[in-house]
Amino acid sequence: MIKYTLEELFNNRHLIIQFKNKSESIELSESLDKMGKRWCTGASYINENEYPNLYNITDGRYGEIDFYTPDYGYIVIPYSEIRHLFS
Repeated sequence: MIKYTLEELFNNRHLIIQFKNKSESIELSESLDKMGKRWCTGASYINENEYPNLYNITDGRYGEIDFYTPDYGYIVIPYSEIRHLFS
């Protein structure tokens, strides 16, 4: 398991967070909203959330695993490995 800091997560656009289920996605959305973070559109993570599999919190975007692959330089991190940073 690789250790990351919040600063790294917010500043490295190649670190992608992956969720096992919708409840993990909701948990992170609520934490990001409390921190004042927004989607790339400026919308709240809570008010506009389709509960995706993957988040790129640096860019405020979400997507599917087909896009966020190592071939494009992305590193996918399971939410369970960084959950402690948001509590």
